Amino acid sequence: MREREEELIDGNAVPRSVEDFERLVVTHANSSLLWVKYIAFQLSCTEVAKARAVAARGLTMINFRLEQERMNVWVALLNLENRFGTQESLEDSFQRALRAMPQQPLYEQLLRIYEEDGKLDRASKLLKVMTRKFKSEQSVWLRYIGFVMRNSESSGALGGDGAGSLNKAAQRESAKLANLLSDGSKAKKALDRALQCLPKRDHMGMVIKFAQMEYKDGSAERGRTTFDEILAVYPKRIDVWNIFIDKEVQQMVAARGGDEGARDGEKAFASKREEVRRLFERLCHTKFSTKKMESLFKKYSTFEATHGTPEGRQRVLDLAAEYVEAVEQEALGLSK
Repeated sequence: MREREEELIDGNAVPRSVEDFERLVVTHANSSLLWVKYIAFQLSCTEVAKARAVAARGLTMINFRLEQERMNVWVALLNLENRFGTQESLEDSFQRALRAMPQQPLYEQLLRIYEEDGKLDRASKLLKVMTRKFKSEQSVWLRYIGFVMRNSESSGALGGDGAGSLNKAAQRESAKLANLLSDGSKAKKALDRALQCLPKRDHMGMVIKFAQMEYKDGSAERGRTTFDEILAVYPKRIDVWNIFIDKEVQQMVAARGGDEGARDGEKAFASKREEVRRLFERLCHTKFSTKKMESLFKKYSTFEATHGTPEGRQRVLDLAAEYVEAVEQEALGLSK
């Protein structure tokens, strides 16, 4: 019997009855995995009320210090109510969870539930609440912006929550970054709102992450433009250069694996490769410390070795030699 209990709790055996679960919850009361499996078992038997009761028991029996274990059961209950309950029962469970657990993770879990279930209108409304309630949390704004990028056509509720100009405290540092908001898209308006609410120290990081998100969830062209504009203002941010190049390399590799056919894929790959090379050339002609330049040439050389041509590899060697010669000449000039 003990061996079977261990198999059940480890997920190596499927409980076959209520008795199996009841025997286990006596000895493993703090296991959220067990309680969630018990809830799922009751639901598989179309016993929704009993599944709710199991969740309630689990929340009572799990030690209150085991916060993550209790959170897992709350999330299972929210999933239950979303699928089998009403909006009122879901809201009631959510409010009870908020009184018992840290609030931001619960909001994020409910948002995930809505998104996965395609309930975009409810997700949109919840995100508005989150950006008011957790307005100083960068992660919340990133969720908001990502949602806008993915659902700008279908989620009209996000379009009318207008953005103003940057607040006075942030204007000095963010005046140049404000140009990134000029196209009027919903995502850019969401970024504008985030910059109004977030601490000044988070502004640059937020804009960089916004540019990265454009590649994934929005428009690669807008992401490219955003990176270009950041680097026009902060040309010595080699971390931004590296992120930009990495995103462009990903685009290049994806172009080869596209649906256009082998010939068109290779053509697109070659075109993207030239774009990446132009970025490396721009970077190579920007003045950095010797250590950073060494890292840059190594990155460029690795790119050519992996994706390039013999001519491309030779070009990197020539650039590196030119750089070394320029450094030596500068040193000689200073020593005269």
